[in-house]
Amino acid sequence: MVKNYKCQICETADFKYKCSACQVLYCSVPCYKVHKRTSCSAAGVTSSAPSVSMLQSDISSIQPARDKVQDNLDSAANSEMLRPLSSLRWPQEPETSMFVDPLTRDDPKPLNNAQYLSIATSPKLRSMLRENPRLPLLLRSLDSMHSSFARERHLEAILDVATGRVDPVPLENGESMDDDDVKIMRQFAEEVENAVRKPGDLGLAWEEPYQSK
Repeated sequence: MVKNYKCQICETADFKYKCSACQVLYCSVPCYKVHKRTSCSAAGVTSSAPSVSMLQSDISSIQPARDKVQDNLDSAANSEMLRPLSSLRWPQEPETSMFVDPLTRDDPKPLNNAQYLSIATSPKLRSMLRENPRLPLLLRSLDSMHSSFARERHLEAILDVATGRVDPVPLENGESMDDDDVKIMRQFAEEVENAVRKPGDLGLAWEEPYQSK
């Protein structure tokens, strides 16, 4: 059985190197420097600076540990940011009628689960959320409004289809939604519509420019 000799300077860690002048065992550059200053018999005639090879050896032993820590941090960050779609609370899917009323055929319909899935997996919507850090704040502020009527009125104002005056959307941080916020919300809404609309379905006239109130 091979015996692990301890560093003769700190007397705690296993030794890695041996002093070329006096054969003292040491484990690291700091211990080497202490040895050269205090106890090396050749301290007066040799340089106290460690060799390049020793420095490279220490760096090589440290780098893998640093890389592993960084990988663990990245993995933890990703696990917090990304959730499986199966963990989401999907709304109850509305029942479909066998008969279609021609008077309400083109009215807006509640989304079904397949459409929610299309929204959740849309690359364009995910890219917009990544590139616009203010967008989640805008969406949360709309979602947290006290009534569905107020939320719908503000959505109509954002989409430029509201009748009458609508006050700016209050945000959860105390600010109000400005024209730039409205434009990015319109772009987001357009991509949502693109994700769920079937060919031939009616949609909003997105090509018409937004007019600031």
